[in-house]
Amino acid sequence: MKIRKLETEEKQNTKKLYEEVFSEDSKSFVDYYYEEKLKDNQIYAVEEDGEIQAMLHLNPYELAVNGSKKDVNYIVAVATRESYRKRGYMPGLLKQALNDMYADGETFTFLMPASESIYLPFDFRTVCEQNRSYYDPEEETEEGVVITDAVNADAEEMAAYMEAQLTQSYQVYAKRSTAYYERLIKEYASDGGILKIYKKDGKITDIKIAAEAEEVDGGKPKIMIRIVDVRRMLMSLKLKSLMAVSFQIIAPAIIYGYMLYCNGSNYRRE
Repeated sequence: MKIRKLETEEKQNTKKLYEEVFSEDSKSFVDYYYEEKLKDNQIYAVEEDGEIQAMLHLNPYELAVNGSKKDVNYIVAVATRESYRKRGYMPGLLKQALNDMYADGETFTFLMPASESIYLPFDFRTVCEQNRSYYDPEEETEEGVVITDAVNADAEEMAAYMEAQLTQSYQVYAKRSTAYYERLIKEYASDGGILKIYKKDGKITDIKIAAEAEEVDGGKPKIMIRIVDVRRMLMSLKLKSLMAVSFQIIAPAIIYGYMLYCNGSNYRRE
């Protein structure tokens, strides 16, 4: 099995596999994904018999973690052609991606699993369920609230509003920027969705998703994370009071696999 990171001009070669494995995604969404996401993502692939038979995508995000910014990769589009499954391609892709992220100095990675059981053996753990607020055309709104469809011209104001909201409520979240919302507006539009902006007295008070009924009725998507670099992760933590703690970490999926002990600010690696 040979795993390699694809060059920019090769990434489009994975589209056939994507359409085959993720057949539930609409053509318009897949076209959007391959036009937009491939601009800055990484794709790992396994080639056999002259074709790409398995792949894993790393899509970059900027996260806020306890007040600092971290570049983190979102693992997505992990897929193996049906006739080539049970050959160890997926474990191989995950291990290669994890090792490369470690070498690049990344702290952790995350994904949204089709099933949690797939990723538990690779030390991914569920940390939260994603909350999404959906637009209901029949809901009663407060007097003076105006609801409009989001367009690119709104992206900067949307980002400022959500950054303020998230900073107050969360220690870890995906940073919102003008570019983030410009891309998100385009993503929802590719699948027939819209972002709705609620304003009162000219200021944004809420942002909701107008989507297909089956998406609204679905369960909350789960988010799983996997620590990539233990030391960097520990340095990202913030304590409200002075305390002594001890950790024992074993990371067999990453080549450097080690046990690390921490007592206060002292570390010992074995």
